[in-house]
Amino acid sequence: MEEIRRRTTGRDGNKDKVFECVVLGVINKKTNVYAIFIEELGFECPYKNLSPYDFLPGRVLKLRVQECHPTFNRLALVPAVN
Repeated sequence: MEEIRRRTTGRDGNKDKVFECVVLGVINKKTNVYAIFIEELGFECPYKNLSPYDFLPGRVLKLRVQECHPTFNRLALVPAVN
């Protein structure tokens, strides 16, 4: 998580950095939470899908970091807008 913060904040970071993420599967169908894998970082984390559509395993999502707090183990990802 520290690497994500380094890449998306600070003088060398890019706050609009877009990461390609692969959907691994559903964690909780009722709350629409999926397991995703951020390929560039080798990092797996949960992602709450706010869209009305289900994600199938293997789908590639383009997400950017909205906020990252390693101390609290909090990572908020949002869809990247082209």
